[in-house]
Amino acid sequence: MKKDKNYLKAFDIQFGGLKVGVHEYEFSVDKSFFEGFESVDIEDGELRLSFILEKQENLLTLHFNVSGFVVQPCGRCTEPMRIPMEFEERMLVKFTTEDLDTEEILTLPPQAHSLNIAPVLEELITVHVPLNATHENEADCNQEYLEYIAGSVEDDTEETEEEIDPRWEALKNLKKD
Repeated sequence: MKKDKNYLKAFDIQFGGLKVGVHEYEFSVDKSFFEGFESVDIEDGELRLSFILEKQENLLTLHFNVSGFVVQPCGRCTEPMRIPMEFEERMLVKFTTEDLDTEEILTLPPQAHSLNIAPVLEELITVHVPLNATHENEADCNQEYLEYIAGSVEDDTEETEEEIDPRWEALKNLKKD
């Protein structure tokens, strides 16, 4: 997968020259966005981000409003599936030399004048994807794959029962005494 870092530059917010107050932005997120991150399991998606930056003298408040869908493998059959997404998050940006980063607070050096929100957005999206997303109805899953997996699980069970370690067998006999 090609990692297009230039695409992610579109998410640079130049706040240094902005006046104190509220500033609104709109972004579209698609497959190119997710290709810019190595650790993302999300294959594709179409999301709309309404982003509000509230600038104060020594603090920034970031408001993320995300809606759309992402495409990720089903946890049951591994086929791609759409996962609807709609969430709002708020984050504070403090200017300090200390590392105070938490889930709600991001720190930047006092001399910073811009922020790329792509990594923050990627993390927010990833956090909002269910851990084990599966098709709502099992009938929507790849039935051939499910049958294959069911057959291999049964085969493994049979082999395990046949191949009992003799040491365990000896322990079973101790219980009977």
